[in-house]
Amino acid sequence: MGFDSGETARTACGALRVRKYNGPESEPAAMSDESIEAAVERFLNETESVLDDYDQGYADADATLSVVRTRIDELAAVADESDGE
Repeated sequence: MGFDSGETARTACGALRVRKYNGPESEPAAMSDESIEAAVERFLNETESVLDDYDQGYADADATLSVVRTRIDELAAVADESDGE
């Protein structure tokens, strides 16, 4: 994410949300640099997180689906790369 500690972000539904930044060591690697197992785990964690945001009213359905589709595309790219190895 890259948010500074205490920085706010406006969500898709317009609500302000404070995001915590845990430092560069917590920044996820690009999925293409990960093993398929790590990519699947990251996909599941990030998808669960975005669905939780939706359930709590922080994001609307369109924004949630957009993020999930992006994560699916990233995971598919990792799967394609691992098939080519």
